[in-house]
Amino acid sequence: MAQKEKRNTKSKITNQQIIDALNKNGGYVTLTAKSLHCSHALISQRISKSKVLQKAREKATSNIIDLAECVLYTAMNQSNIDMKSAVKAAEFVLKSKGQKLGYYRNGPPEQESNNKVIKMIIGVKSEPKKTENE
Repeated sequence: MAQKEKRNTKSKITNQQIIDALNKNGGYVTLTAKSLHCSHALISQRISKSKVLQKAREKATSNIIDLAECVLYTAMNQSNIDMKSAVKAAEFVLKSKGQKLGYYRNGPPEQESNNKVIKMIIGVKSEPKKTENE
């Protein structure tokens, strides 16, 4: 039987370890906890109690938003990448992490409107709407 890996406890994990893991994992608490072999709740509690960790998470999140913005920029300027996948990934990050920067601040826009904006950004012409008879 394989030996179960021991979970770290609160006293064993330093703030610097959490900061490093947050940076490595884009500010995502679940991934940070997994990489430190501890629970999501433990990392969440530590972050909520520490201004230093809160700032570190904000910085890590900001970095991943910057990366998502770069993906959009690349998609707009290159024709040889899988733009559909790149835009979907970037859109997900901006929807979930970019609200403080004004992305989807008042909730996500209507899907049809959202698709038109994305198509406009990447230079895809909109298809005419089909009628019921088509």
